[in-house]
Order: sequence, then structure tokens, then C-alpha cells
Amino acid sequence: MEALSPIDVLRLRPGSTRVRGAQLQVPLSEADYRTLAAILAEHPSVTPRAYGFDAELSALRFLRRFPHLRRLSVAGLFHLTDLSPLHQLDADVEFLDRPWRDPQTQPHPGRVMASGA
Repeated sequence: MEALSPIDVLRLRPGSTRVRGAQLQVPLSEADYRTLAAILAEHPSVTPRAYGFDAELSALRFLRRFPHLRRLSVAGLFHLTDLSPLHQLDADVEFLDRPWRDPQTQPHPGRVMASGA
């Protein structure tokens, strides 16, 4: 489910709709970050996913608003260069995926790319 300001609390609450993720493509307002943080605290199995091209999201500054986050996806978050904000996550993180990789320039670990002759 896409999380946009203003957050539709009834749509985002996992109870009735079986929401498994909350996607962030653009930054939220402070009030909506607080609302989302409260929902995620009540439903730790919901995985927030930051993705897209937004520089503010790519800086991962939004993580300071989620001190007890147990799950996070940054798959598809372009321009992500600094992973140091991840230290703000709870030590008991259950799920953290890695950013999208271009298979031509960043091959899968263990896969050898052939160079052109």
C-alpha cells in the first residue's frame, strides 16, 4: 500500500486489509511520519519500503522517526549511497533487504561477469 500525505489511517491499518507493506516514494509530513510510526509499532510485521528517486528518502533521514522498526526494504531506492543511518534501526531487525542493483554493473555475489573481447 502506498503511504502518501495525508495518510489514510483506515486504509493503511493492517487489521482488515491484510497490508504487508507501506511504500514510501516521497517524504511524508511530520504528522504522517508519526502516524505511520504508530501503525508500524502496533503491527511490526508490516514492512515499510522506501523506493524511487527522492534525495531525502535516499538519505534515510526518515529512519530517526522509527526507532523500533523491525523490518525495512530499500529495494528500488536509487541514489542510496550512505548506509550509516541504518545504525538507527533496532538491533533486533528481522528483515532488511538491499538496494536494487543493476545486474550489468553490480553482478550478484558469486556471479562472474564476462568482459567483452
